[in-house]
Amino acid sequence: MDVNKGMDKNKFSQSGLTLVEIVIAAMLLAVVVTVLSAVVVQQAKLKQRMSEENFARQLLEQELKEYSVRVSRDDTAVHNDPPGQFDGKVFEINPVISTEKSFPVTLPNGDTITYSLYRVTVTVSWGAPAGSVTATTLVSNELNQAASGD
Repeated sequence: MDVNKGMDKNKFSQSGLTLVEIVIAAMLLAVVVTVLSAVVVQQAKLKQRMSEENFARQLLEQELKEYSVRVSRDDTAVHNDPPGQFDGKVFEINPVISTEKSFPVTLPNGDTITYSLYRVTVTVSWGAPAGSVTATTLVSNELNQAASGD
């Protein structure tokens, strides 16, 4: 007795997936998972890099303000500031102070005051992978006051 008698043989052959279809689906899934994992890894690296740069910019702003105040008070010496640290990385601080221009100003009472304009540049750098941020500002200070006419 034929059990399959009266049933369409094509009906059974079209239901389910063939081995080739399963292999292709697995390969597509593998490609998608690989691409997604690469995106996640890149995003984590970018987040780390942005955190480092944010810390460096905060350190830079702090040092630039500090050196601007020092220069405005006639302290033009470069100090050896300790490096900053963030997430196990060392952030080196490199300040440069240079005189841009000195100019005398005569006051209404006849006194002469000499001002200097200083360029204060601070660079914060870190490694692995190497990065740096730099900012520059100009600061004026009163160098000396000479009473005239006495």
